[in-house]
Amino acid sequence: MLLSLPSLSSLSPPAAAPTRRPTRARPARLRPPPVRPPPPVPPAPRPNPAPLPPPVRPPAAVRTARSATANWWSATARPANSATSRSTATSRSVAMARSY
Repeated sequence: MLLSLPSLSSLSPPAAAPTRRPTRARPARLRPPPVRPPPPVPPAPRPNPAPLPPPVRPPAAVRTARSATANWWSATARPANSATSRSTATSRSVAMARSY
């Protein structure tokens, strides 16, 4: 019985058909640059508020009355740390506290 052996040409894989490369993304140099959002617009500066009017000086009669009151208080006020400004009870309690 005669076995027919396949020829060498039939054993080799079939000639590869020219394959198409898979399409890739376009290279970066052909791709348009990314669109950047415009920079934020700074808020417009607010106008300065209207300046305050100059202080009104009180009339001369009021000024003299105020200064007279201030002079009376300063003339009659005693220094806060003098012994005469304290009551006797306070002086006693301070003396007792110091004696302990």
